[in-house]
Amino acid sequence: MLYQFKEKFGEFIREKLSGTTLAELQDKHGIRLVLGDANDPDDCGIVPWRIAFYVVGDLANFMYLLDDFWGHIAEKMATEKKCDVHVSMASDVSVDDTWENLAYPNYTLNEPQPSDKLPVSIFESPPCFGKRPATFAIDVHDASTVSIVISQVYAFRDRFEDMGIQGGRVGVTETSRGDYVRIMKDVDISSQEEKSRIVQVIEKVLRNLALRVLVDGEVEADSAVSKWLESLRDRPNMYFPAKAEAVSADA
Repeated sequence: MLYQFKEKFGEFIREKLSGTTLAELQDKHGIRLVLGDANDPDDCGIVPWRIAFYVVGDLANFMYLLDDFWGHIAEKMATEKKCDVHVSMASDVSVDDTWENLAYPNYTLNEPQPSDKLPVSIFESPPCFGKRPATFAIDVHDASTVSIVISQVYAFRDRFEDMGIQGGRVGVTETSRGDYVRIMKDVDISSQEEKSRIVQVIEKVLRNLALRVLVDGEVEADSAVSKWLESLRDRPNMYFPAKAEAVSADA
């Protein structure tokens, strides 16, 4: 049923929404379908050919659209066994008002989980735009000082400029433009003002964009940096890959 999913979904919305294309679905309705390939340039766990929808706005309308699609494709396939659809929601998202109105019969609604505990990691799918996820790289200097390099965020450049956070390109060669980054140097994590500025970057500049968090350097136990990193872990949009963890100084 999922073979050539993108083509099947495109055909469905053309029928369902009076000739609407996938590009128009994105521009007019805030729904973008992304199909990955076999590339994983940052080795962050992207699953080859994984499909993802990115939705801005009314999640309920998207759920109803997808519900119609499952019924449409089951009718087209005309098989005895319909596709089983498992729905796993993050704990801060509710579909209670929508769930009772869905028509497709083969759903399983799983228990809500924190976003970093969901059965499918957000970085198993390709990002909404481009081939690489946004990355929040933290270089630990000592118990209270870090530098932060934020990459794959070119679309947010105007808001970074408004906050006075410097940017540029790294890794530029004769054949490559390198990576566009924004840099926060020598940030004193023991300062509440500096920590608040980082929160502003996460919430006001990046609008809680999903960020892959990489930590380089030793983290002293019970230090200002250690406690700050724990506060980042509590944010649902900050993802710490296990293989990229820094090692505690007393480990």
